Amino acid sequence: MLIKIPSNFYSTFRKLPSSFLIQTFKLLSVCKRFTTTNQPIPSTVLLSFRQNHNWKRHMEYSNRLRKVIPKLVYLHNPWIYLVTQFNLLRYQLFWDRNFSPSEFIRGAKQAAVVVTNTIRNQNIDGISKFTTPRGYKQITQDMLLSREDTRLKLVRFEVEHFRRTIPIKVVTKFNNGRKYCLIDVLFVGLRNTKDFETIEEILEIKSILNNLQADLNMTHEVSSISHRIVFAEIFIRFRRECTTNGGKDDQIESQGQANDKDWAVGFYKILSFDVFNYNQREK
Repeated sequence: MLIKIPSNFYSTFRKLPSSFLIQTFKLLSVCKRFTTTNQPIPSTVLLSFRQNHNWKRHMEYSNRLRKVIPKLVYLHNPWIYLVTQFNLLRYQLFWDRNFSPSEFIRGAKQAAVVVTNTIRNQNIDGISKFTTPRGYKQITQDMLLSREDTRLKLVRFEVEHFRRTIPIKVVTKFNNGRKYCLIDVLFVGLRNTKDFETIEEILEIKSILNNLQADLNMTHEVSSISHRIVFAEIFIRFRRECTTNGGKDDQIESQGQANDKDWAVGFYKILSFDVFNYNQREK
């Protein structure tokens, strides 16, 4: 009889703690001793193993271990913070009563993930759905210049990896009888290079890091540290038209371009990037 092994068996097996695997083999040896002598396995043996080595608990521990990152302390200018919060409140009171800063931050994180992935995959056609015409021009030019930059392949952030999302500037202005709001947002992303689901992604990241050792000035001792953390600061400018008495012209959308009534990316830039080493045992 053939036994089909699930495709994710080996990747799951590798994530288990060594202590759990050792105890599992010990249990198997004990069970073998009883079965060879045709004696029933005492229930206390199985119960003790189940209580001390819960599979779900070990998997949760393994997931926490591969997601471990150092605590981020990011100091922001208090004056800029207060001015920005005041301008957000003013925009909410006088320009858009339906605006919610918390909802904007949540949407901004999702937009940052989508745009970053689109840029990393060099999807020039897909980027136009989320950008203004000026933003599309700027981003596509940067995409062409960074096509050979392998560091960009390490910028793989999900929403949970943006540890700080900070609005740093709010501007409201009139242009040709229309009202526009621009909000500059700074994203600080951190991700453990072990924090990937598939073995293919883990091997790809490891290969990229090995190729970047010379560029990142890493010695063998440093590159053997247990945790490698990808750090990036990303700046995005969001723009939205706030004209309320629009006519027919307001309903026209450029084919393939973002709707002016929605928040769109007007500028995107990775300000800084680094891969640093973190050894949790040194805490």
